[in-house]
Amino acid sequence: MIQEGQFSTKAIKGQLYNPWSRRTDTSLHWGPVAIQDPSQGLGVKLWRARAIAEDVLISAPGVAEFSWYTHTSKIKELSLAFDQNARVVLAFVDSDGGVFMRWFDPVPNAIVDFVVPGVSPRVTLDDNRPFNGANSDVILGYVRAGVLRYRKQRDRFTIEYTPTEGVGGPQVYATGLRHISMNSHLRVEFMTNEGGGKEDWTLPEIVADIAARSNIPANRINVGALDPEKIVRGYTIGGSYAASGILQTLSAVSFFDPYSADGKVNFMPRGRDAEATILDGDMIDDGGDVEDSNTRRGDSISIPRVLHLNYYDVAGGLNTDKQHSERPEGTRAEGEMSLQSPVVMSADEAATVVKITHGLIVEQQKGELNFSLPDSWLSLTEADPVLVQTGTKIVRAIISKVETDDGEQAYTAIRDRQSLYSTQVQGIPSAPVTRPPSSVAGPTILQFLDIPILRDSHDMLGFYLAVSGILPAWPGASVDLSIDGGANYIESQTTRSSSVIGTLVTALGDHPFPYPDAVNSCQVAITTPNALLESATLAGMMNRRNRVVIGNEIINFGDSDEVTQGVWELSNFLRGRLGTATDPHAIGERFVMLDTALFIPAELSWLNRTLTFRATTFGRPADEATITTVIFTGQSQVERQPAYLQARRSGTDAVIGWQGVGRLGGGANVAMGSHFAGFRITITGGSVTQTFDQLQQSLTTPLAAFAGPVTVPVQQRNNFTGLGPAIEVTI
Repeated sequence: MIQEGQFSTKAIKGQLYNPWSRRTDTSLHWGPVAIQDPSQGLGVKLWRARAIAEDVLISAPGVAEFSWYTHTSKIKELSLAFDQNARVVLAFVDSDGGVFMRWFDPVPNAIVDFVVPGVSPRVTLDDNRPFNGANSDVILGYVRAGVLRYRKQRDRFTIEYTPTEGVGGPQVYATGLRHISMNSHLRVEFMTNEGGGKEDWTLPEIVADIAARSNIPANRINVGALDPEKIVRGYTIGGSYAASGILQTLSAVSFFDPYSADGKVNFMPRGRDAEATILDGDMIDDGGDVEDSNTRRGDSISIPRVLHLNYYDVAGGLNTDKQHSERPEGTRAEGEMSLQSPVVMSADEAATVVKITHGLIVEQQKGELNFSLPDSWLSLTEADPVLVQTGTKIVRAIISKVETDDGEQAYTAIRDRQSLYSTQVQGIPSAPVTRPPSSVAGPTILQFLDIPILRDSHDMLGFYLAVSGILPAWPGASVDLSIDGGANYIESQTTRSSSVIGTLVTALGDHPFPYPDAVNSCQVAITTPNALLESATLAGMMNRRNRVVIGNEIINFGDSDEVTQGVWELSNFLRGRLGTATDPHAIGERFVMLDTALFIPAELSWLNRTLTFRATTFGRPADEATITTVIFTGQSQVERQPAYLQARRSGTDAVIGWQGVGRLGGGANVAMGSHFAGFRITITGGSVTQTFDQLQQSLTTPLAAFAGPVTVPVQQRNNFTGLGPAIEVTI
């Protein structure tokens, strides 16, 4: 819950727990294993809601997308959350301007639509940690009258809070709210469109802001002539950077000039039409040659042939990059020069800036203009573009300095070319940026595998665990075992090996195990980050390649193809491996690669008991652990079904023969396990039943006690798990 009804005095930003989607019609929020199922906590799966016309569609890993709600008109914005009972909470805006929150209200005991008195509603469960459920709240945030406000679930959203920034601080002003989520500093973070969350600053806005920070009153600043669509992406400043220095760096790339007039600081863009045309007859004659006295020409050789601009590239991760302008061959200019700019630009913007700057250097090399005018020209001031006659030519210039004397003004102007400011150049794109991986460890997911042994060395009572993280920075986990429902944990294992874990997103049909399944296919959504499924040949599958558990059936797959990111289509299977039963598999059933599964020896006292496992990511508290409860049936020691059973009558006797099936080895080299206890042969007919326990794989016994047909099932026995599945015939 938000403490004391106020925001922090200082923004404490962190990694958002619930990711922010830039699409307003899509929302992501961590939630339960299934809707209205909080048994495993509220941080099990990352759920997605998206709006398609009037429909809200919801999905999660292992949960196919389904329609949760249909509104009366098109939905433009939506925000997803879950309450403490794993019920969906949705805030949305429709195309008719309606702003709503749909939630379960316990008073009428029904889902209700609450009309939100504001804009851009966003919802979140502020704390989904299991131990803090009593203190958690679903938070509804929105903006009303330009001020950020919120409501809380514990009040049934009937009370509006208008928090301030700290005790007695100002309200938070914003035009809209983009997202709310708990962050890595355990703070509820509000992302607004303004007040620190503003993405785009225009040139007039930032010039006015810098002037205001310099204590210049707003009525003394004129930025009305600057382009209101010009975006300033950012710039770097030092700790004692002067406001004038910031404005100079901006003017060098945005091409405007500041000057004082009419009691204001005015900011005027370059490239506008000339304010006046000044001819020789307008000037005050100083008695010298007009062209010589009015012009100071530079040395054209001093102009660099190549001009470089070093800047911060917005598409390059704010790394420094370079664009250049080169004068054509045949000019007298030679050499290179580099300029530095702390302004953040795109490649095209930087290439355009350096091209214009290079052209201005060429123009200004042609000479500075100096002339005097009588008082009738007092309206001309600094930054004004003018046309000036020099000899027989009319040249364009910008007034850079004005000195006033009795009856006249002395002007200094620099050469200019109006067409330069419409230049557009395509820059060289910055090199792709490889961003460092996230350091967020994330939760651990766990799959308990009560399956036949995968290796001969595992011939004992035990089970397998598949463990993985859902984020790339997962460092490993510890897995603790409890046999009393989590009150006490008695065993612990650690692992850093990540298993590939996912769920079926399409069904897989049944198929007999004796021959390959070339009929069925299925799609699997992989939860494990950066997982890669590779294809295998039949020989590879026979040698344990691509061995997986789907549901409880062990399968090898041959062909794999990534159809979308993280979703793979599999086909060409070997079914019912290691004696597991073949079954059809529904959407949502588990998919676990077995190559990194961890074998855990079990005690006999655990057999047929409920086991509780707690998987905790290294470095994270136990209250964030994933908890799984299962019943252990000891499938590692359940014997296989015998094969090739035959039975016949020989006179008054039954002659029975079969072949035992071992759990160890493979191919022609197989053996019974160390805890194999022989065979159970049962002969039953009518009301008579006879049972034989032996090690031999044949039996001859009289049938004098039986009248009519008899049924003969044969089973293998295990010292731990007893009888395995039976094969039977009738004679």
